[in-house]
Amino acid sequence: MARQQLPPQIKKIELQKKERGKALVRYQLVVDAGVDPVTGRRKQIRKRFSNEADAREELANIQSEVARGVHVHSQETTVEKVINDWLASKHSLKPSTANGYRVTLDPVVRELGSIPVQKLTRRHLDDLIVELRAGGLSVGEKTAKRKKWTPRSVNYMLTLMSAALEDQVKQGSLVRNVAKLVDKLPGETHEMKTWVPTDVEKFLEMTDGDQYSHAWFLALC
Repeated sequence: MARQQLPPQIKKIELQKKERGKALVRYQLVVDAGVDPVTGRRKQIRKRFSNEADAREELANIQSEVARGVHVHSQETTVEKVINDWLASKHSLKPSTANGYRVTLDPVVRELGSIPVQKLTRRHLDDLIVELRAGGLSVGEKTAKRKKWTPRSVNYMLTLMSAALEDQVKQGSLVRNVAKLVDKLPGETHEMKTWVPTDVEKFLEMTDGDQYSHAWFLALC
């Protein structure tokens, strides 16, 4: 069968480095990936592959994503920058509300802030939740440690984090919002403590003669 001609985006090159006396061969891919939503400039993707099949497969994937408008340009924007930019975009928030958002997202910034947002995974958030529930994470000061977070606090953090990531998805900087993949925690239930008859009798004795004693009696009937 006749060998297929390489598409113009793929070039076969020989490297100066040799292996077993022969020059190493690589297939260099250079493909237009459309306009970068962050810089507004057209961007080219350059990659090298050890074989032709991999180069062709990557070319087909990129061209398909660009055609469907779902291609995401590689970038090193960190989780911390995404959170800070999202908070800065909330112009209508009251200062107290904005500060509350920042406090809630603080453990995300401290523990995951240096990770490129495109490399953030569900596992990162799941592990953080485990640590928040256990307590003991640093709050920046040498001796200060975080108390155990309640399910309500954890779920609120996930809601805010999801909103920040969803903003990146809408801008075309992320493929998916990994915070949406994290299961919310069930609320804690507390057992109700009720009075026994002796408690009622003791209370009525203490309030006997009070101007509202008849009201307390009726309330406890």
